[in-house]
Amino acid sequence: MRNEDITSHVEREVNYWQLMAPENIRDVVEPDRFVGIGFVDTALGNLADFSREELSSSVEGVYEKNPKHAAGQLWRFIHEIKQGDYVIVQLIGRGLFHIGQVTGAYSYNPSEPMPHRRSVRWFRTNLSKEVLSYGLGQATVQNADRHREIIDRLLSEVESPDDPLKKLANELHLPVAFLENIEALLDDKRQLIFQGPPGTGKTYVAQKLANHLAGSKDRVTLVQFHPSYAYEDFVRGFRPKVSEDGQAGFELKDGPLLQAAERAKEESDERHFLIIDEINRGNLAKVFGELYFLLEYRDEEITLQYQRDADEGKFSLPSNLYIIGTMNTADRSIALVDLALRRRFYFVEFHPDEEPVKGVLRRWLEANDMTKVMWVADIVERTNELLKDDRHAAIGPSYFMKDGLDDAIVERIWKHSVLLYIEERRIGGDEVSDKFDLAKLKGSVKASGGSENGEYDANNQDGGESDASD
Repeated sequence: MRNEDITSHVEREVNYWQLMAPENIRDVVEPDRFVGIGFVDTALGNLADFSREELSSSVEGVYEKNPKHAAGQLWRFIHEIKQGDYVIVQLIGRGLFHIGQVTGAYSYNPSEPMPHRRSVRWFRTNLSKEVLSYGLGQATVQNADRHREIIDRLLSEVESPDDPLKKLANELHLPVAFLENIEALLDDKRQLIFQGPPGTGKTYVAQKLANHLAGSKDRVTLVQFHPSYAYEDFVRGFRPKVSEDGQAGFELKDGPLLQAAERAKEESDERHFLIIDEINRGNLAKVFGELYFLLEYRDEEITLQYQRDADEGKFSLPSNLYIIGTMNTADRSIALVDLALRRRFYFVEFHPDEEPVKGVLRRWLEANDMTKVMWVADIVERTNELLKDDRHAAIGPSYFMKDGLDDAIVERIWKHSVLLYIEERRIGGDEVSDKFDLAKLKGSVKASGGSENGEYDANNQDGGESDASD
């Protein structure tokens, strides 16, 4: 079945545009999701709020070749191209072109070679221009309605422009390669741990990915460890019970691990997942007990600590039961994971100062058309730079990924959550309050090239972008 974005595009009022890309452009493939325009001096800055007249007069001062033409191209790129429109990107000198759909508003980043950009989802890449009915024009940005029929046909030939994992990657604002790597790690060792500071989306990603890989929420079990959690809670133990005649007693009950294992054995052809949130908050040696052995040797069997009866056979951990743990590295009260468990798990870093987590907030803001508060992504990055001597204190993107986010909500989150968290980590009192004052951070970001309106580029985490220039 074809993707809904493609099958419904004829029903919506969308336009078709052609963009020119330089000869040395890198191939536009996942996770490259941008098209840019860069022939105008970056000194112009963010152009989102310029009127047509202001744009023309500003371009005249920095672009002498053909200022009216340049201003027109920029105006089309910023204002006339709408989210949902389709673009043909011609690769100059290579006889190839790509077809994609615009997925975000205009954004600006002065540090990029192509500072004015739009996010794009690519459906067809490296097509020969010979398949077009008409030749491609030479303008940097121009209407391509005359290619509408051929574009519709080319899109109709795409049976699945996004596989399910790519759709999940778009939803999570993470590169599909990142999720593919996690899936490969799970297939290899059957268990891994997401580790990083709070607010980095570890539990959210674990649940979404597990639901996707399992194919059903019914095959995913979630538990959370804490200091009082024990083997009897996790694996099997005696629990209080009141009998039918009102007598208090105990019964042997399976914990979430054995319950998940039993379901996995019943559906041996399906993946089942056990998510252990805050895995390092428990006494892991005590909680896992003899299961340490089975984590490494899935084909072996052992006798459980609590047997239902003498006839109960030995227990093995099914190979189709996968375990994903999450670990908060910022909590100093939590003991480190012991080496025996560390050897049995792969570890995946979720750190706000590194991609792909670093760019999640920008990508989320752009995807949700919140470019007016894009400045918060710069503030978070600046704060994490100041916290680089204690990277486990870094601020994660989840703090600000809220519907209806505006300046007032950002200030409230900063005052009552982020700043208090930094103060607890830094034990700095007034010094911390002054150094990490939101207004001062905004001023420093603006002075270093940001904009108060903040409609910046959503950085592409893996460094690839498609750039259109004349």
